[in-house]
Amino acid sequence: MQENERQQGSTPAQATQNTPLNALPNTQAAQPSGAPMYTAAPAQPPQPLNPWLSGWAQAGSVLASYVVARLYVGIPFDEFLLGLRGSWLMQWRPLIFTLLFLAWGETVFCLRARSGGPKASSAVLRESAFWAACTVALSVAISLFLGDAAGLWCGIFWHGFAAYWVLCRSGCLTENATGPFFALDALYAIVIMPFANFFLRIRTLARGLRLLFTRRRAVNTKTLWATLLCLAVAVPFFFCAVNLLMQADSGFAALLEGFRLDWRFSTRIENELAIFAFSLPVGAYLYGLIGGCARREKGNAAGQALRRQGEQMRCIPKTADTLILTAFCILYLLFFIVQAGYLFGAFAGKLPEGFTVAEYARQGFYQLCWILVMNFGLLTVCARLSAVPVRAAKAVRGLCLALMGASLLFSATAFSKIFLYIKYFSFTPRRLLSSWAVIVFAAGSILAIVTLLKPNRAIQKFVWFAAASFTVLCFWPC
Repeated sequence: MQENERQQGSTPAQATQNTPLNALPNTQAAQPSGAPMYTAAPAQPPQPLNPWLSGWAQAGSVLASYVVARLYVGIPFDEFLLGLRGSWLMQWRPLIFTLLFLAWGETVFCLRARSGGPKASSAVLRESAFWAACTVALSVAISLFLGDAAGLWCGIFWHGFAAYWVLCRSGCLTENATGPFFALDALYAIVIMPFANFFLRIRTLARGLRLLFTRRRAVNTKTLWATLLCLAVAVPFFFCAVNLLMQADSGFAALLEGFRLDWRFSTRIENELAIFAFSLPVGAYLYGLIGGCARREKGNAAGQALRRQGEQMRCIPKTADTLILTAFCILYLLFFIVQAGYLFGAFAGKLPEGFTVAEYARQGFYQLCWILVMNFGLLTVCARLSAVPVRAAKAVRGLCLALMGASLLFSATAFSKIFLYIKYFSFTPRRLLSSWAVIVFAAGSILAIVTLLKPNRAIQKFVWFAAASFTVLCFWPC
C-alpha cells in the first residue's frame, strides 16, 4: 500500500524514470516542426541472460566446439575412438561441421522463442532456409572436392553464408530481410557480432555453473573452482599412471590395445590438448555469433531510422545529376560508335587483325569490369544523394536507364570475350569466376532497370541470385 501511494505521488520525471523503455509513449510526433526528422534511438542495454543460456548448455557448447574443431582441422573423431584412418568422416567433415552448426543455431533460436522471446516470421524463415541451403550445398561441394572451380572463394563464401544465416534466422537483420543494408548486415554477421560477444561463453558458463552448484547443491564457489583446478592437474598424472602400468604389464597393455585406445602421454595427450586449445577461440567465435544474436530482441539498427537519416543526406542538385549522367552517356555512346567493330567481333567469332584469341580476350576485359563497377557506384550515388528522388525526375531516370543499358551492353561484350577464350582454351577456375562475375553484373543491370521503372526488392533479388549462382558454380567440374 505504501509503495503504491509513493508511486502515485511521484513527480512526472520520477514516474518516467520508473517506467520501462518499451512502455514510454512515442514522443517523436510531439517534436516541434523545426526539429530534425531523425532522432537517434536511446541505447538499449543488453538483454539479461536467459536461463537456457547457462548451466549445462554452456558446458555442452564447450564439448561441441571441441568435436567441431577435430572435424574442422582434419582429424576425424572416429580416428580418436576406433583408430580408423582415411575414413569417410575425413572427406565429409565440412558437411558435418555445417549440419552441427545449423542444428545448434536452430535449437538455440527455437528455445529462445519458446522461452518468451520474439518468434521469427514466415518471411524470415523462408530467407533463412535459402541461406541454410546455400551453406549446405557449398559444404557438399567442398566435401566432394568440387570447389576447385571457385578456389579459395568457395571457403570464404561458405563461412559468410553460415554467418549471415545466423543473423537472418535470429531476426537481427536491419529490416528483417536482405535489402539496401546488406553490407552492414554482413559486417555485423562476420565481424561485429562474434567479436563483440567473444567472451560471452565464458561469462555465461561461469554464471551458469555458479547458479547450478551454489543454489541447488549449496556448494561454495571457492570449493567448486578448487575442485575443477585439482581435476585439471590430476588428469595428466592419471594418463602417466596408465602409461606406466601398460609398460609394467603386457597383459594390461594388450587389454587397452584391444579397445584401440592409445593413452601414451607424449603423443596422444599433447595432440588432444593442442586441438582443445584450438577449439577454444573457434567455439568463442561461434558462440559469440549465435549467443549474441539470441540476446538481441530487435535488429542491429532500425531500418526506418536509417532511411530517415539517409533522406537528410540528399544534397546533390538535379542539375548536377543531369550533367554528370549526360556526360557519361555521351562518352559511352561515342565509345560504342568508334569501337563497334572491335568490341562486337567476338559475337561473330571474328578477331581484329594482328590479335590472337588470348590477346583479344584479355585486352579490355578487366577494364570493362571496372567500368561496370563505376556505373553501379554512380547509380547508387544518384539514388541516395540526389535532392530529388530519381523516380520523381523523369530526365534523371531516363539517363539512369540509359546508363544501365550501357552497363548491360558492356556486360554482354565482356562475356563474349571470356566465352571466346573458354571456347578455344577450355575452362579454368579464373575464367569461370570471371564468367560468373560478368553474369552477376548483367543481372544487376537488368534488376536496376526494372526497379527504376517500378519499385521492387531489387537488392534482395540481386543478392539471392549472386549467392545461388555462386553455389551452382562450385559444382562445376574443372
